Amino acid sequence: MAGNLESDIDRLYQLPLKEFTTARNQLAKDLAGEAKRRVQQLSKPSVAAWAANQLYWQDRPTYDALIAAAERLRSAHRAVISGRTADLRKPDADHRSAVDEAMRAAIGMLKQAGFDPSAATIDELKRTLGALPADIPAGRLTRALEPAGFGLLAGLQGLKPAARLKALNVEKPAPAPRAAAQASQTSQAAQARLAARKAREERVAAERERQRLQARARKAERFVLAVKKKLKAARAAEDKLGAALAVAKAARERLEHELERRQFDARNAAVGSISSG
Repeated sequence: MAGNLESDIDRLYQLPLKEFTTARNQLAKDLAGEAKRRVQQLSKPSVAAWAANQLYWQDRPTYDALIAAAERLRSAHRAVISGRTADLRKPDADHRSAVDEAMRAAIGMLKQAGFDPSAATIDELKRTLGALPADIPAGRLTRALEPAGFGLLAGLQGLKPAARLKALNVEKPAPAPRAAAQASQTSQAAQARLAARKAREERVAAERERQRLQARARKAERFVLAVKKKLKAARAAEDKLGAALAVAKAARERLEHELERRQFDARNAAVGSISSG
């Protein structure tokens, strides 16, 4: 039963994005207990996460090449931090090339599915592909990931050497001054790249926020114009009703005057009849 559930969940993440919610709800409806609650809590992927998932489900060779390149780059990072000599340039170039290839394939899948990815979506997709592999099961991403390659170095900068090695689960190496100097230089370069990437991400976020605020402003402006239009129509209707009311009032007054005149004539006629009799 558990195996069947895992297969059913895998199928959810292979569906077209617009079908995910309906299919998830239908699957949960057919389950009970913990399995039902688990499926109900599954989040719909973002567009970038969905594209990364489809790379796993539909183009496994490209996905596997990306993961292999990422693992080689991370191994090189660990070697440098632990004090061993390692050349980061080739694994870094190989990883960038694998990310570019994965980007081309994933964007092609997005366009084939009818998406016209925005600059923000493309940026999220590139960051996500650069962060793979992740702790999340392959093919089941729901949100964009942050790169872990250079983050591996940056995240260890504040640790003492012994704690840094313990975090990496490696043994303390023999003293190697030249390797340590190389590691220090590599770490500084990694920090610079991390800072540059963070600045780019902040610019993208700021631009996204600016666009959101502009959209809200345009929506508010449309609402104000619509209210003004309705107010103008209401005033016109009020003026029209006022004119009609004035006409009706004048007609009523004429009728009342005519009624009084006829009642007076009728009383005079009655008095004249009695007098002549």
